[in-house]
Parts: sequence; C-alpha cells; structure tokens
Amino acid sequence: MSDTGSACSIRYMLLIVAVVETLLFSGVFFGWASLVYVLKADGFFTHLCDEAPADGNNVSRLMENRTHNWTSQGGNGTSLPTVVECDAQNSQFSLIFTLTTNMFAFGSVLAGLVFDNAGIKWTRVCWAICATLGAALLGSAQPDEPLVHLVLPAMLVYALGANCVLLSNMAVGDLFGDKKSTVVTLIAGAFDSSSAVFLMLKILYIDAEVPFNVFCYVMAALSMLSLIPTFFLFPNKSFQETVDNEEEEPEAVETPEMYAGSDDKPTFRQIVTSGLFLSHVLYMCVENLSINFVIGSANAWFNTLTGQHPGKVNLWTNIFGYFMMAGLLLDPITGFVNDRALRINIRLEGWRK
Repeated sequence: MSDTGSACSIRYMLLIVAVVETLLFSGVFFGWASLVYVLKADGFFTHLCDEAPADGNNVSRLMENRTHNWTSQGGNGTSLPTVVECDAQNSQFSLIFTLTTNMFAFGSVLAGLVFDNAGIKWTRVCWAICATLGAALLGSAQPDEPLVHLVLPAMLVYALGANCVLLSNMAVGDLFGDKKSTVVTLIAGAFDSSSAVFLMLKILYIDAEVPFNVFCYVMAALSMLSLIPTFFLFPNKSFQETVDNEEEEPEAVETPEMYAGSDDKPTFRQIVTSGLFLSHVLYMCVENLSINFVIGSANAWFNTLTGQHPGKVNLWTNIFGYFMMAGLLLDPITGFVNDRALRINIRLEGWRK
C-alpha cells in the first residue's frame, strides 16, 4: 500500500512539474505582442525609422530622454511609454517572429529525433540549455547596435527548445492510463498559456519598472533549476517501464488491443503517406499560419487602430494576452471528452465481440 501511495505521489509530482515547466518555458514566444511592446518602449530598432538622423544616434538620445517618453495616461495613474515606431521597425519585428515560428516548426523534427534516440532525460537537458541560452541572449540585448541584433538569435534558440520541453513533458501522460488524453491536453494548454510569461514581463516592466533584462536573467536561472527534476524524477528513456511495473489491475486500463482481431500494425511509411495524416498536416499548417499571422501583427494593429495611444495599446495588449491564457482552462476539456469517448467505444467493441 505504501509503495502504491508513493508511486501515486511521484506521478502527480511529475505532472505538477510538467505543467509548471511547460507554462514557464515552452511557447513563451507566442507572447510576442507583449514582448514587442516592451522592446519598443526601450527603443529597440528605432534606428530603422525614417526620421532617424544620419548618424544613427537617435536610439541613445531616446534613452537619455527616457523620462520624456513616459506619460501618465493609465487608468490608475501608471506611467505608460510613448514609443517611436515606423513601418521599417514593425517589419523587423515581424521578420524576427516569422523566423522564430519557422524554427519552432523545424525544431519539432529535431525534438522527435532526440526523444526517440536519446530518451526523455537528454531531451530535457537539451531544452534546459536552449531555454537558458535564449533567456540570457535576450537579456543581453540592448537598443544600441550591434547588441540589438541579439533579439533574433535569442528567439530562435527559445523556439528550438520549445518542442523539447513540450514533448518530454507530454510523456508524463503515459503514467495516467485511461486519463492520458486529459493529462496531455492539460500540458498542451499550459503550452498555449505560456505566452503569459511575456505578459508578466510587460506588467512588471510598466507597473514595477523592472528592467526586462533582469527579468530575462531570472528566467535563465529558473531554466537551469529544471535539471533537478530531470536527473532525480524523470527516467532515462521513457515512462513505459514504470507503467508496466505499476499495472496491478489490467482491466482498469482498457485499450483497443484487448478487442482487436488482428495484430497487424501500419508501418511508419504507411502512416505518413495516408490521406488522413496528410489532410491533418494541411489543416495544421493553415491553422498555425493564421494564428502566427495574428500574433505577429497584433502590436502593429493595436498601434494603428488606436493612433498609438499609449493607454489603449497597453489595454488591448493585456486583453490579447489574457485571451491567449485561456488554453490552460479549455484544453483539458477536450482531453476529458476524448478519454470518455474512447472508454465508451472500447466497451462497445468488447460487446460486439
């Protein structure tokens, strides 16, 4: 009984670690609108604007006169930044986000290869390195050249490690048997809601005047702490051995294989060339493209529609960030429905046999 209770405690501890880590370190770049707000307030890429003087010193001059670029226009008297922006600057930010999302897509293949060949532990080590390096590079970026260009490699490294943390933490779902879909979608919801990290950065930057580079260095330090559960809680390869050892009641976790009439399984080639798989890939490409377009253009839209009014831009950026956090609450509902549907379908298949 004590062994069972201990195993259950470890299982839920792993779930908590997985959700928190995914929330803090996975899809943070989807909070791009909030990060761009802070970067513009600090004068990043203002040297690209048409009104920039030929000597390119407008950035340092903007920082020297920073007190003149903050106006008390918040509803609670909070000082809000009045930023300098132009099409060239917006294009640069859009380019960075576009390359970041492409790196995220490319990184999914690399994460899968590392996960299949090296296992969970080394996949987690890879994302810890990427998250730490990405946060450190972002914190080292400055409005003046050449350090302003550190924003791009920082976001690329962040995106490269995002799939590693998502994939390794989703494997925790293997410990929960017939509740696997609920757990996986809970972690997926944490991934969607991780955009709140940059929203938190923006709020601290505005309300508490916390420099964004200090925030980034704190995130880099927290990323390294993830190595503790990596080496003390997570297995080397997968959770499958743990699951096999803990199965005391096989009937409690029903699977379609119990009632399957054949042991034939499709090959990898048959799966990736099937119409179902290809149509799903096409659907995901179109969906992700539309979502990324909205996220990448959000800050420019807010500035255009509000006439660059600091209070309104701040308000709509916050609202946009809050809506993106809804995944943590809504995603597990789909997993719960899927688990229930699978159980009903499995029992129906058993009765037909």
